[in-house]
Amino acid sequence: MGLLGVGKPAAGGGCALDTSTCVWVAAVQAAGGTVSAGQQTNVNTLITGLKSAGLFTTLDRLWLFASENTFQAAIDIIGLHVLGTITGPPTFTASQGYTGDAFGSAFIDSGFIPSTSGVNYTLNNASIGVYNRTNRTFSQGASTISALDGSSNASALQIFSFSFNIAQINDNNPMLATPPANAQGFWIASRSSNARALYQNGNTTPVGSDTQTPSALPSVSIGLLGRNNNGSLDQRSNDELAIVLMGRTLTSGNVATLSTLINGGYMTSLGTNVY
Repeated sequence: MGLLGVGKPAAGGGCALDTSTCVWVAAVQAAGGTVSAGQQTNVNTLITGLKSAGLFTTLDRLWLFASENTFQAAIDIIGLHVLGTITGPPTFTASQGYTGDAFGSAFIDSGFIPSTSGVNYTLNNASIGVYNRTNRTFSQGASTISALDGSSNASALQIFSFSFNIAQINDNNPMLATPPANAQGFWIASRSSNARALYQNGNTTPVGSDTQTPSALPSVSIGLLGRNNNGSLDQRSNDELAIVLMGRTLTSGNVATLSTLINGGYMTSLGTNVY
């Protein structure tokens, strides 16, 4: 999807925040939304933290579904990219995110196609992540974030699915990781060359890791709260997603820093953090 409002000042003719925060606020306003002063501060703290840690330029997308309104949720804070089609629709709850429906049609098309949309996200250097607020201690045969094209090239993250965590990054062979006690938390799957790892809640020791040669970048857009199965929706999820990101490889140290900034900072400032 296209970009909104790049370079446009916030309402009132001035903006004392980081430039990236200012253009995000302006983009939300141009789309018809509002951003309170408190939320501007929350987002600015996150953006400046990402920049200080050298992580802002390693990401292609970072959507804050946990926000004040759907206008904010639709525009990512990295490049101001707008979400693709939202169907169903999933239930939006302010400061918490979007909740899916495993038995309905709730689905979000991110609009991010790995084979064409990624700048930082490449074949041998990629990551996807979600912040899941759902307190779920039972397995769910569904995808929280997933794309599978007609050649079986996939990028996917299934949290506590069929008693496993399943992660794929640009390949056609799922990594089965240790099942968690709870599906709740901040999950990041990362690939560096042939090495794959899945992290939970900023812990530097992954819950699963292996080596798998990448096959190709998926040629369909990544689905959220379900799987984009070569243009068809399946594996729908009941989970509530607060944060979604895509970018280049994230090391264990990067994962820990992101956890501090997103969970300990942004989500805590909203009062909706889960760990």
